[in-house]
Formats: sequence, C-alpha cells, structure tokens
Amino acid sequence: MADSAYLEVVFRADIGEYEAGQGGFIHDEGPGDGREDSREDVAVEREEHEYGINNIKKGCNNVEKLYFHSRPSMQRTPYSGSDDWDEYISHFVNFAELGRWSDRDKILTLSASIRGAALTFFISLSVEVKRSYSATVVKLGLRFGSPRQQIRWLSIFETRKRQPDEIIAILGNSLRQMAQKAYSNLDAIAQEAIALNQLYKAISLEMKCRYIDKECKTVAEAADVIE
Repeated sequence: MADSAYLEVVFRADIGEYEAGQGGFIHDEGPGDGREDSREDVAVEREEHEYGINNIKKGCNNVEKLYFHSRPSMQRTPYSGSDDWDEYISHFVNFAELGRWSDRDKILTLSASIRGAALTFFISLSVEVKRSYSATVVKLGLRFGSPRQQIRWLSIFETRKRQPDEIIAILGNSLRQMAQKAYSNLDAIAQEAIALNQLYKAISLEMKCRYIDKECKTVAEAADVIE
C-alpha cells in the first residue's frame, strides 16, 4: 500500500495541468477524438514531450557555450601608452589566437582597447594604417615599445630594490625582465650578466658571500644558491 500511495503522488505531480477523470482514466473530449487514454499513456507522452524540449534547451546552451568560448573577452585594463606595450600586445595576441579572430576583429578590438596617449597616437595615423591590424601594431610598437621606453626602463631597473620578505627568485626574474627592456640592443648573454650584477647589489652581505663562493653565472643559479 505504501508503494501504491507513493506512485499515486508522483503520478499526480507529473500530470500537472491534465485533469484526472473517474476510474483511473483521463477523458480527452477534443474534436473528433472519443478515445480514453490511460494515466500511464498520458504520463509517458508528457515525459517524451518534456524530454524533447529539454534536449532542445541543452542543444541551445551547448551552442551558446561554444560561441562564447570561441569569442573570449579581454579582461584587462585598456592600454594608455604608459605601461609595457610588449607585454600588452603579447596578451592581446594570445586572446586573438584563442578566439580565432579575423584581422578585422583584431583591429576593431585593439582600437577599442586603447586610451590616452595611445588612442591619440592611433587617431593621428592614416586611414590606410588604421584599417590594417599588422600596420597598426607596428606603428604602436615603434611609438610605445621597448626601444622608445628604454630610458624609462633603465631608470626603473637601476633603482629596483628588494622588497621586505621578497623571494630572491622573484626579484631575480623581475631584474632579468627589466634588463631585457632597458638593454634591448644587447644580446641575451649580456642582459643576463647585467641582471645578475644588479641582483648582487640588491642582496645582503651574507648572501653575497654565498653568491661569490658558488661562482653563479645566471640569475636562476644565484637564486637557488642564495635561498
């Protein structure tokens, strides 16, 4: 009896807007239809109907997810011309490749992602350049890239100090990146040597002794030895 009562409750919940008739049947008095459908038939029919609707919804959701996955939005502060252009455009290119953007998508998104001095410079470009993604990137790179920012990065590099409790590996990596921008005209070996020398200046006397004792040749080696 307990099972029968449970089934009855479930059945009535499933029927919803259908009206239960006498003797365990649903009476459908629609035009030209004098048949009587059992409760089980109605329940099955409705289940199939809802299954179809749910599948359609799932299909739409899947299409929506695929679409938005292929068109990721840039979650980044607009470029104003004062930050690192090389880092910004690298981030932009990654998003463009991930979203499989066309050149038209790229130039429209890039032009909408710049502010301040960068936007003023972009507006001053010829119409032909502004319509070309690659030409625009070249122009912005020449204006705001590492070569133009070399003096600024040199100043930042030379005044870089170790912060309280800063991990040596993080400091070393920061100095290496700054050296690459401040001395972009030098090769990688020279940049590494300059960064290593700056790291030596930024550490304590005890750390310097360990550094010299191990004859470190790279920033990574020095970070491992010092810490």
